[in-house]
Amino acid sequence: MDHQQQVQEAQNDIEDGEEVPPQYRPDGPSSSGSRDGRPVRKKHANDNSNVRTERPAVSSQGAKRKTEHTTPRAVRAETSPGFISTIRNTISFLSPNRQQQVEASANTEHQIDDIEEPGLHYEQERNSHKYAVELELKFQNILDNKEYEWSAREQDLQRQLSQLHQHAAARDRDYQAQLQNIQSEKVALEMKHNAFIRKHQEASFKQMESARWLPEDDTKVMGDLDRLKREMRTWSKAAAIKNISSLKVLVGAELGALMQKLEKVAVLENGDLPQSLVTTAKSSMLLLNALLAEDVYANFFRSPFFFLGHNINDNPANNVSEQVLMDIYRQAQSANQQESHIWRSQTLRMLMPPLRNDITDDEKTLRHTTEEAIARAADQRASKFLSSPASFLIENSGQPDILSKLKRLYKEAASHSYKLWTRRTEIKYYSLSDIKELAFDAESPYFEPDALMHYEDHEDQLKGVPVTVLVHPLLKVCGTDEGKDYDQERVWAKGVVWLDSK
Repeated sequence: MDHQQQVQEAQNDIEDGEEVPPQYRPDGPSSSGSRDGRPVRKKHANDNSNVRTERPAVSSQGAKRKTEHTTPRAVRAETSPGFISTIRNTISFLSPNRQQQVEASANTEHQIDDIEEPGLHYEQERNSHKYAVELELKFQNILDNKEYEWSAREQDLQRQLSQLHQHAAARDRDYQAQLQNIQSEKVALEMKHNAFIRKHQEASFKQMESARWLPEDDTKVMGDLDRLKREMRTWSKAAAIKNISSLKVLVGAELGALMQKLEKVAVLENGDLPQSLVTTAKSSMLLLNALLAEDVYANFFRSPFFFLGHNINDNPANNVSEQVLMDIYRQAQSANQQESHIWRSQTLRMLMPPLRNDITDDEKTLRHTTEEAIARAADQRASKFLSSPASFLIENSGQPDILSKLKRLYKEAASHSYKLWTRRTEIKYYSLSDIKELAFDAESPYFEPDALMHYEDHEDQLKGVPVTVLVHPLLKVCGTDEGKDYDQERVWAKGVVWLDSK
């Protein structure tokens, strides 16, 4: 048996507590001190430095039992420091030499220290492991809870982000649609604007060959025609006979010619003037005014070529028949109304070239010829009127003043008519013969009562009463200066009517 085995057996015997000599036991004589004669320090009641708790006993199998973790036994009092010192002395006693005794003592001390408290280490390790497991479980639970919260939060944020993306995409689509609509509207407005500008530019280029052909506003045209109406009224007052009864001297052909002339403006009764008209004050002035207005409008506002055939050169080649051009004009209207009015307008403008800086001598000659033709036509129409049966209603028709004023009036009417005919609108003249069964209506947009009627005194009694005299003819205009809308008409000069209001 070697030295290591001897030490192991001695250690086992001492742990079993059965073969320890009495002198080495705690209750023996040497219990109060060590075997080497050194005094043993006594413990105080409060000295806990070497106090040991209950330890599990190690079986006779030594280290094997320790590794198998057998159930520890109750530790006896021999596990005190004095007992451990006794074990060391015993090991020294059994050692073959001193050096080996010292090494064995050191090794044994380390081994005993390792065996000293196996139960406490195990319990601490188990508690520590259990505590670590519990901490790990708690940490894992916390981590799992946080991870769940983070995952839910992340999903919620992802859902919100997705909703925001969807909302932004929908809003972008709406904005794109609105932008496209705005752009489409902008393009449409630009097209309309450009068309409007182009339309007016074309109209300006076509109609504004000079300031002379610039279309006048309807208000200006109506004002000029109303002024012409007043001038005819003024001349009639000054030139008319004082008493219509003087016509009774007329007989035969003269009376018949007068009644035939008056039939164009008045409703006759059995070929004679109505008695209500004959007995009316200023009836001669009223009839003369009606005859004058009918002659002026019939000659200048019924035909745009009224001046042709009245050239000053008396050249047969220049005497173009008015009727020929009127026939062409009417035939063209039946085929293409717009082109016919454009042709008439352009023909009249061509015959009177506008005054401009670069006007040629030939254009000046043509313009002068046309102006002279218009003046000659007006002069001839005025002279013819004075020599007509209407002269029976004129006091001293041969007076120079009466004749000069009448010619000036005709010339003004002719010039104004020519200017209106150069426009592309269509003028329509209505005489008494053009109106069937004309009855009075104060609310009519086409007719108004004559001042001699005293309409305000008999307003309720006159509606629907037949008209006796058409003092001033009705003048309408159709279409536009662009050569369109000829089915739309408006009034330039209202008709003036008279009827018995007694």
